[in-house]
Amino acid sequence: HWLFVQHSETPIVALGGYPVAAPVPDSASLAAFVGDYEWWPGFVDRITERGGRLFGQDPDHTEEPPHPFVAAGGEAFYPDNDSSGLTVFARDTSGRVTGYYPRVAGGPLIVARKIR
Repeated sequence: HWLFVQHSETPIVALGGYPVAAPVPDSASLAAFVGDYEWWPGFVDRITERGGRLFGQDPDHTEEPPHPFVAAGGEAFYPDNDSSGLTVFARDTSGRVTGYYPRVAGGPLIVARKIR
């Protein structure tokens, strides 16, 4: 078991036109991340995939458009136009996606578990 004790970070708020060097996962790989994730009791984010991209949306506020994610690696993404909001997906020992860890600069580390 790992124990998270302390960390430090230097967020890069904008990529400043630098190209993303991470390979973009294909639609089949992205499908593993699709689902509903509870990050606080009663608060759920919905992750969907279309056109080879992931999108996040609050299912209780469908009037707001889904926000696209940009791949930062095979398991890590950040919201379009906000490279400081890194989200890393977690898998269990069988390879099944079980949750994600979104991190916004200056905010707490959130653990969201996949509920559907």
